[in-house]
Amino acid sequence: MSKVYFSTPIKCNNILNIIVICGDMNRLNELFEKNIFDLVIEKASFDSIFSIPNEEDLKRLVRNIFNKIHYIMKPNGIFISVSIKKKGIIN
Repeated sequence: MSKVYFSTPIKCNNILNIIVICGDMNRLNELFEKNIFDLVIEKASFDSIFSIPNEEDLKRLVRNIFNKIHYIMKPNGIFISVSIKKKGIIN
């Protein structure tokens, strides 16, 4: 089981309760049940792995992470990435 490094509820405009969780994206399926999130926001996670020099290894890792994200998202859920900037990795 992946260690969750940070988890705290925060208030957003006194309307939404948002829980921010930092951990290993490769283990999302171990941390969470299938189809439980309506929204997943990724900020800078992909930026941190774009330094992998082997393009095939990088594509394999990104594909694996997207499969994990898909696993935890509800059907028709929304995924927002704030860091994808390398062309050709994500189609």
